[in-house]
Amino acid sequence: NASDFTDADDITYEEAADVMSTIGVIEGYEDGSFDPDGTLVREEAAKLVTFMLLGDNANRLGIERSTFNDVAMTRWSAPAIEYCVSLGIIDGAGDGNFYPRGQLTAVAFAKVLLTALGYDADTEGLVGATWSVNTAALAMEVGLDNGIEDLSWNAALTREEAAQMALNAIQAPLVAYEGGVTVVVGDTPVSFGSGDAYYITTTLAREQRISDERLSNSDDYTVEFGERYFPRLRLNRETDDFERPSHTWVYENTELGTYVDYDLLVETYTEGVDGRTLYELLSRSTIEKYSLTYYVDGVKTTLEKDKLVRSNTSNVGQTGNGVLTQVFVDHDNEEIVITSIHTYLAQANGDYNE
Repeated sequence: NASDFTDADDITYEEAADVMSTIGVIEGYEDGSFDPDGTLVREEAAKLVTFMLLGDNANRLGIERSTFNDVAMTRWSAPAIEYCVSLGIIDGAGDGNFYPRGQLTAVAFAKVLLTALGYDADTEGLVGATWSVNTAALAMEVGLDNGIEDLSWNAALTREEAAQMALNAIQAPLVAYEGGVTVVVGDTPVSFGSGDAYYITTTLAREQRISDERLSNSDDYTVEFGERYFPRLRLNRETDDFERPSHTWVYENTELGTYVDYDLLVETYTEGVDGRTLYELLSRSTIEKYSLTYYVDGVKTTLEKDKLVRSNTSNVGQTGNGVLTQVFVDHDNEEIVITSIHTYLAQANGDYNE
């Protein structure tokens, strides 16, 4: 759990640190720290993705030779590097070296994750003169940057940013290509092919441990990365104690934590909110079409839609100074959820003993 790290107060992406460290994808250091702002290097990325694909079996990989001049066969990361290179997930520098301690940019790591998800580098333009632009565009389409504030694609990637991107990849659907072939490496199926990418699907509802999303033109479920490679990991959609849209991660039947679904959050206020403000935020069509639910300190409270109009300049509900009001919009389910949480600040103006 992220709170167990000695530098827990420095971790911004707590959910990613919780999940990734628990399942062993990105671990802390021997001194008990997570080092969230530390830079992810190339050999760490290779080991990270290898573990995502193979789990504990990643530690059993052997090596017969080293492809690169600067990676000795005895180096701790050599098996993972060779494994990723053999699958086309990560490449050398083209000069006979891998540069295992070289910094990794966000766009370079995105390419690694996209390839692990099944995207073909040649087909998708992830190689060549415009590879970084194409990679960033596809990564944003897949959602690999979800939850990361002000991500700079060409800057060195921090460890906690890598954890968040890896968490996003676990929730992303796998793809394959028409006319392609599937090669089994160990127990892991890896797809190669040409043509347009299509989502890998299943009709088995019981296998929907990460997402129950279906294709728009069929009843088939998409197969997310985590559903194939982390069968002991589950993501449950629910609400927190204040009825905010949230989700809970469960690993081996143990809850890791409940986290607010900030992807649905559209605005936060800590003062009074009038009807005009919400009207302009949500738009008339959304207010008319979507359902509206309002909670105050976790209790369902009445808030009429006719209060959310341009002419209403009065505060609505129990919003006010010191009240945390958050507005969530779920376009898939056509729902608006507004929550108000009363917060308090006290100042000690005298001396007190224990």
